[in-house]
Amino acid sequence: MTEITSIVPQVTISSAGKDILSTGTVNVFDNKDLQFTFGDMKVIMEFIDNKGEQSLEGEAISEKILKIKAYNFVNSLGTGTTKPMAIGSAFSRKLYLAFIVYALKDNALKTVHYTFYLGEEVNE
Repeated sequence: MTEITSIVPQVTISSAGKDILSTGTVNVFDNKDLQFTFGDMKVIMEFIDNKGEQSLEGEAISEKILKIKAYNFVNSLGTGTTKPMAIGSAFSRKLYLAFIVYALKDNALKTVHYTFYLGEEVNE
């Protein structure tokens, strides 16, 4: 039997000269943190619903761990970044993230559409 990998070539996706590292949709389990791991690098999204203003905060936990705190991302129509934001570097390239969060009400299940992009080379 022929393996499918020998028939179907690997698909690569890019947009505006940026390679797509990862893209998808996920439902956040029990409204907890969402963690993305690329090799030894981690990006953690923490969702905080406190009825205040909507905002984002980035916190470098270490050289390889970034925490993004998303405050009050509660909107059934979706709310998120208006363009990809630079969040650091990975694999010797600039790393960008774009996302949209959907939630029906405070503390409800969140659905997140996300895309990580690899941009121009950087000297790490």
